[in-house]
Amino acid sequence: MAGLLADPKERETILAFFVSQPLPEITSLEFRGDHAKISDPARRLVYQGDWSRNIPACATCHGASGMGVADVPRLANQRPEYLEIQLQQWQSGLRRGDTTKVMSTIASQLTKTEIKQLAAYFASIK
Repeated sequence: MAGLLADPKERETILAFFVSQPLPEITSLEFRGDHAKISDPARRLVYQGDWSRNIPACATCHGASGMGVADVPRLANQRPEYLEIQLQQWQSGLRRGDTTKVMSTIASQLTKTEIKQLAAYFASIK
């Protein structure tokens, strides 16, 4: 908001004030979905992710039920073999095209079991 001020000296004074303020200490972070209990491990990754590994929920980018959003592809009702191969290729670096490396970073942290579970989960959505 200070950027909207026309007078540079006034802007600097305000910015200096806010920069000098101590940062609050937030000790108990609450992540989206923390209180929802999802027992299926694939469904938990789809809707809650795994913040201990910095893996966001699949639904964050791929949309509700994996239906896809804009340029982010649909995962729902794809063949499980196809989805598994795609995740393996993201993981190994054979698949590219993600300039921000979001998918390769996420896939690199998934276990073989998680890849199979996610592929089966998305394939089951009709």
